[in-house]
Amino acid sequence: MKKIYFALTFSILLFFAFNTNAQDRRIRKDFDAGTILISVNQELNNGNEFDQSSKPYQEEIIGIATGNKNPSKKSDVVAKEGTTYIKVNNENGNIKKGDLITTSSISGVGMKATKSGMVIGIALEDANQNDGIVKAKILIQYVKQ
Repeated sequence: MKKIYFALTFSILLFFAFNTNAQDRRIRKDFDAGTILISVNQELNNGNEFDQSSKPYQEEIIGIATGNKNPSKKSDVVAKEGTTYIKVNNENGNIKKGDLITTSSISGVGMKATKSGMVIGIALEDANQNDGIVKAKILIQYVKQ
């Protein structure tokens, strides 16, 4: 009887392990670190499937790509809180310390927020225009200006 329970338990664990890996493979697109990510599952908005932002002030923002190429869990793929580096451009002007950052018309890249809409965070330093990144605090929210 113990062998039957062991075999049944082992089979159930394998089933869940393979299904979890299948789900993780679904989200494992290779995103460079600092890329702004959105949820493509808009009905549930549970973050199971990610893609790059694609338009200014995009509402489906979920976080910033960590650049982890071998994630063991979903949270290894996207940073939703804390401090990180974000890819930016100067589409709405140069980003300075304290400026709000939102999505831009360039996929996965942020810009200075100059009107009401969704923002990904706040710049903690002036943007380095040579490499197009800025250190920022992630604060995903709607801001009215």
